[in-house]
Amino acid sequence: MKRYIIISYDGANLSASEVMAIASQLNTVKPDVTDVHASTMDEEEVSSIIIRHAEAKNATELSVVESACIYVKKRFGKFFGSKMKLLLALSEAITNEPNNESLMNAIKVISGGISKRMRDSYGVSTDVIYVFKTVQDNM
Repeated sequence: MKRYIIISYDGANLSASEVMAIASQLNTVKPDVTDVHASTMDEEEVSSIIIRHAEAKNATELSVVESACIYVKKRFGKFFGSKMKLLLALSEAITNEPNNESLMNAIKVISGGISKRMRDSYGVSTDVIYVFKTVQDNM
């Protein structure tokens, strides 16, 4: 079974050789490690991958909901203060990316409603949920 290590940092992008230099250190720590693959991603890409694969791994509802909250907060959080701007941003995203599974899954999850703890943690108000539900109903 493949194993994954996620390392996050603030700073400039790393080159491919720098990333591979970090990955090669695994053999120093654990000599029996083979087939090491490394790549760089930004936070949005990581969130997108988590959402895309969450259901395939029989994840709990909480992890799917939390992944959706992370995704929408990162992608649409700046519009949470205005229902109209959020509606326009969501509509534009759907129009421009009709095959984006991460976006569609996040809309489906958020429109179904989320717990108060998740709403408080990620700043997803009932108004935001209402906008997502409106968009979902019109798709």
